[in-house]
Amino acid sequence: MKLYIKILIIFLISVSCMEAHNTIFGTVKDSLGKAVAGATIRLDNTLFGAIADKNGEFRIKRVPPGIFTLRVTAVGFEPYITEIDLSHKEDYIEELSIKLHETSVMSKSVVVSAARADKIYEDIPVKVSVIDNKIFETTQNAGIKEGIRFSPGLRVEANCQNCGYSQIRLNGLEGRYSQILIDGRPIFTSLNSLYGLDQIPSNMIDRVEVIRGGGSALYGSNAIAGIVNIITKSPEENNFEGKYNHGFIAGRIPEISYQVNGSSITQQLDAGFYVFGNHSSRDWYDVNGDGFSELPFLESSAFGARAFYNPNSESKISFDYQSLNEYRRGGDNILLPPHEALMAEDLTHNINTGGFNYETFFNNDLSKISFYSSFNVTSRKNYTGIGKDPNGYGSTNSQVYIAGSQFANTFDYLLFGSAVVTSGIEYQHEEVENEAVGYRTTFNQLVNLIGFYIQSDWLFTDEIDLLVGIRADKHNLVNIVILNPRLTLMYKNSSDM
Repeated sequence: MKLYIKILIIFLISVSCMEAHNTIFGTVKDSLGKAVAGATIRLDNTLFGAIADKNGEFRIKRVPPGIFTLRVTAVGFEPYITEIDLSHKEDYIEELSIKLHETSVMSKSVVVSAARADKIYEDIPVKVSVIDNKIFETTQNAGIKEGIRFSPGLRVEANCQNCGYSQIRLNGLEGRYSQILIDGRPIFTSLNSLYGLDQIPSNMIDRVEVIRGGGSALYGSNAIAGIVNIITKSPEENNFEGKYNHGFIAGRIPEISYQVNGSSITQQLDAGFYVFGNHSSRDWYDVNGDGFSELPFLESSAFGARAFYNPNSESKISFDYQSLNEYRRGGDNILLPPHEALMAEDLTHNINTGGFNYETFFNNDLSKISFYSSFNVTSRKNYTGIGKDPNGYGSTNSQVYIAGSQFANTFDYLLFGSAVVTSGIEYQHEEVENEAVGYRTTFNQLVNLIGFYIQSDWLFTDEIDLLVGIRADKHNLVNIVILNPRLTLMYKNSSDM
């Protein structure tokens, strides 16, 4: 462990400090001359970027000499791409006036965070399918299960008609080989993954990123089949919205959901918050009339909030909290107590999650460091029994706490070409306690996991990109250090890719 810490310290000390003072600033407007607030401005394959303010104005400071591709993206608009030549300039100011054109077709040129660093979709060697929240609105589903079915290579498989348990299969592998993340944090435990696809409300989600395959070294040994990263919504404008949806399964089984959400942001765009609430219910469904459910009765409610504050133009602090509660019942004789049914599964979940994140840019905006912590506390009361068994009652409690730090640096040239090197350390503590009083059985498990990772994203040319990295994890239940090396090579045979 000391060796990994020494390597990380040496890497941080070795970061070169560049003293360029070029500045890029300008305005982003639509075809009618109206400011496009919230537009994302990025220099491809670097950490340099900005967000347009309420007047559409942006500023990227301390850009080193070089030739850059500047890309501007905004929801509902075609991407704007231009080349900026600062190769022989210092203390230079580049002023831009950018006009975006609306589009009715979703572009795949969106900013994603597949490698724990914002990059443009086309420039990511580890390919990602991005499921926008518009998909969830179209499917009119209170949870995310129906929406993520639209990702290629992903299948949502129902495994239990009594409890409604389902799992995500990536590349044909079972759910245990996939890592489910919330805002890039592995707080979605195995207990949550059983029923979590119904418990996460759709109005909490900004997008879902699906990474097929284990091409990234950043997420550990669980991400063999791939990663499903659930990105929650952040405040972007002042608004309030309420929705009501009433549908029927097979024309007779009611399914109802209520959703409210709103956000507020300051005029300076330096602070804001987003809140949401959701309540949904669905009656049980017996397809063939045998008295046993194919879909369980389901009732859930959720509340959450997210807030951010920017102390200055280089730093951001954010907080989030969600409370999810759910009751489900399947089997036969739904109206009777569970132990009076021939077969019954009865589950009540109470879940509380939250997190804190601080990030700041420094070293002329070439470097970025972040500190984060997250938690998930889940309590479940359940009955699982056959033949009117009074001993089927039990409970499960789990607690997960995660803390970590990540450092990223942009190198104009490192060994083979320009590169973004990402390294970090992450600690995870998990406790699980399961008790079945009637059977006089208990199960307790304590897991402590500490991981170190480093990954470099090399851009050799505009067509060739290499992603190489390694992660080392020490698990308290495994005697050896678990190593996960990863390598991905991307070649673009067309500039349109």
